[in-house]
Amino acid sequence: MPARPDLAAVILAAGRSSRMGTFKPLLPFGPESVIERIILTVRKAGVETIRVVVGWSADRLIPVLERHGVAYVSNDRFDEGMYVSIQSGCKASLPTWSLFFSCLGTCRWFKARRSPD
Repeated sequence: MPARPDLAAVILAAGRSSRMGTFKPLLPFGPESVIERIILTVRKAGVETIRVVVGWSADRLIPVLERHGVAYVSNDRFDEGMYVSIQSGCKASLPTWSLFFSCLGTCRWFKARRSPD
C-alpha cells in the first residue's frame, strides 16, 4: 500500500507487563518479536510515521526500535497507567498529521487493511 505521510501510529509499550511476568513487546511472535510484528503490520498498512511510547524496559526496547528506524517517546510516569502513555503519544504528534491512531504494543493479531482512498 502506498504510504501516507499525514497518517501516524502511536504504539503504547511503556507498561511493566506485570500480569504476564515478562516484557510483552519483546516476546517472540513467529520470526520476530511482538513489537516488530506490530511495526511491520502498521507499515504494511501504509503508515510510515510511527512513534512508540517507552517506559519500563526502555533500555531493552529502544535498540529494537532504532534497528527498525522507529522514533520513540519516553514516558517516565508509566506506573500511573496507560492514559499517561496516551498523553505522551499525543504530545509527540505533529501538526502535519491529519489522523493518528494508538494501539497497544501487545496487539499482535491485527492485520493491515486500508479502505480505498
